Amino acid sequence: MSEKRSAKHRSARRPLVMVKDLSSNSTVKRISILAGSSIALTGVVAAGVPTQPTAVPANAINASQLAQAALDQASTNPAVQTSSEEELMPSIQAEVKTVTQTRAEQRQEQVRAQRAEVEEAAEKVNVPAADGSIAAIASQFAGTRYVYGGTTPSGFDCSGFVSYVYGLKGISLPHQSGAIANAGTRIPVSEAQPGDVLWRPGHVAIYVGNGMMIHASTPSTGVIYSPVRSMHFSAAVRF
Repeated sequence: MSEKRSAKHRSARRPLVMVKDLSSNSTVKRISILAGSSIALTGVVAAGVPTQPTAVPANAINASQLAQAALDQASTNPAVQTSSEEELMPSIQAEVKTVTQTRAEQRQEQVRAQRAEVEEAAEKVNVPAADGSIAAIASQFAGTRYVYGGTTPSGFDCSGFVSYVYGLKGISLPHQSGAIANAGTRIPVSEAQPGDVLWRPGHVAIYVGNGMMIHASTPSTGVIYSPVRSMHFSAAVRF
């Protein structure tokens, strides 16, 4: 008698899940699923598939809307509309004229103050006009205009003035303040005598006594008398 054997069945397993090709879906590129005791999922998701949302500040959410609203308001509100160049030009010209006049008045006031200082300084100078000294010769050119690089009575700069005056006494000096300082003997400013040169980097003057000097000062004042204390001289130079 034949022995009937019962069929053996495999133990239950998780069935393989068959997923149809979803490439036709615009939001999904490909999803492959492998089933087993350990299931691995690999998914390539298109940009159209939203990820886990993150919190966005309320002000960021409405930023574009607020910006558009502001632009719309600016384009329709006369209070914030930009004036044309033709409308602005008269006010601009008026403002420029006011500023120019103010600066001119300030400059005139400075010139008047400088002239008053020069006149006051000149009263303190007591240089014999005919003694032939360096101080006396230099005093003859008070009021000469200032010219950059000038070396004649038609116009002096500071070193041009000193070298010209000394040249009239037969002493040749270079036309440069530092070179003038190196050409003679330096002594303390407190020991200066009339006719000595007063020097500081970038400027020279001639001491005329009584705490006063004469020098080619600025384009607005020319050759003037000034108190020595008005400038911080480094040394006096004697020739």
